[in-house]
Amino acid sequence: MKWSIYNEIINNVEDKEVIYLFNSLRKKYFTLDYNLTDLVQAGRNNTLIIANSHPELYEYLMSEKFIVPDDIDEVAECIQMINRKFLSDVELKITINPTLDCNLKCWYCYENHIKGSCMDASTIEAIIKYIEIQAHSNTLKKIYLSFFGGEPLLKYSQVIKPIAKQCSEICNRYNKMIMLSFTTNGVCLSPAIVNELMRLSPEVSVQVAFDGNRDFHDSVKCFENGKGCYDLVKKQLFYAINKGIMTTIRCNYTSKNIESFQELIDDFKQFWHYPNVKFSFHKVWQEPESDELIAKKELLKQYILRSGIRNNINSFYGEGLIPCYADYDNYIVVNYNGDIYKCTARDFIPEHRLGHLENTGEIIYNTNAIKRKEKRLTRECFNCRLLPICTICFQQRSESINGTCPYPDSRKNAKIQIKRYFYDVLTLNERRNMQDRKLEAYRNELS
Repeated sequence: MKWSIYNEIINNVEDKEVIYLFNSLRKKYFTLDYNLTDLVQAGRNNTLIIANSHPELYEYLMSEKFIVPDDIDEVAECIQMINRKFLSDVELKITINPTLDCNLKCWYCYENHIKGSCMDASTIEAIIKYIEIQAHSNTLKKIYLSFFGGEPLLKYSQVIKPIAKQCSEICNRYNKMIMLSFTTNGVCLSPAIVNELMRLSPEVSVQVAFDGNRDFHDSVKCFENGKGCYDLVKKQLFYAINKGIMTTIRCNYTSKNIESFQELIDDFKQFWHYPNVKFSFHKVWQEPESDELIAKKELLKQYILRSGIRNNINSFYGEGLIPCYADYDNYIVVNYNGDIYKCTARDFIPEHRLGHLENTGEIIYNTNAIKRKEKRLTRECFNCRLLPICTICFQQRSESINGTCPYPDSRKNAKIQIKRYFYDVLTLNERRNMQDRKLEAYRNELS
């Protein structure tokens, strides 16, 4: 018998009398008396030491696979688990770009906006056919329809409404669940649209980005006449939140605007404890990680901690604990012209597309799709202790140079990364359990 290569001994930061033993492959952990630390450390190289000194502990470690047979290839087991997870067809996730046009022009946006672009009727019909083909699956349980862009709600009547309506009918016909989500600037998120969406799906979510308080936001997100949209978006979000829409307030911060997010948080004070509201903080990708920014972020963390809002800023990995949506085989992005992509964080240009959606509802994939699938793992993944919990997406791995890890510093500091991941898992599980209870009570109250 041998010690699992994915075990990690972790000190308990809150209770010095106990330690954690965490297995990242099986996502299992348990607490041990601190006095057993030396025994467990010695057992890493020779498990018989544990067997002779503490037979009960040894039996438990074997039963939970912290100690495994000598002939077990844990790397192969890990890769099988990864493939099994991402090959799952229980859920179908489709991101749709109704347009690449936008009514605002944020300076940091990476998209190449195409004025006047709009999905035509034939592509809409092809999407409906694709969904119906997939809905025949007996294993499929839920269909996620996400709308991206551009600003997707610019084409609500022409594109979103017919697709969402017909998809809802298909789901009812084949006994599937449907979930609608939108990445939007919130300008077009009118009460009429909110009410209609709530009739089409029991689960509707929106992510709306803010750039700080009113002054900062309006300097970035403004119309052609120079007028800002902060008050309009805030008013419409208030309505959506009260209707039960799952709302993520995305906070795009820089060193200049980060302090002003306290005012934004205060503006939503009446919703601080609503279970359908969370604040998600993300550094603008062009912004350097300076000492000044880190110091300001620490001050914001303290304010957030006192407010008690749902957020991602007090964890290391944040939403990175959840695998990238694009890594799942049963996920596609359909551009307004029918081109197929995987990643929404790359330009929607012909060189990046993975295929095209035909009028029949079938997808014809190209060599880019094949290459992306073949390069899911770099050559360094096979001897990396971070593999079971790696937060590097397949897109980044496929773009790596010479098949090497895109983030070599993570591998050098594997022990630190595993500890950070573990404590984020603890925090995330606690929050999920609490929020699930709150959300269920809130939905019952609304109904």
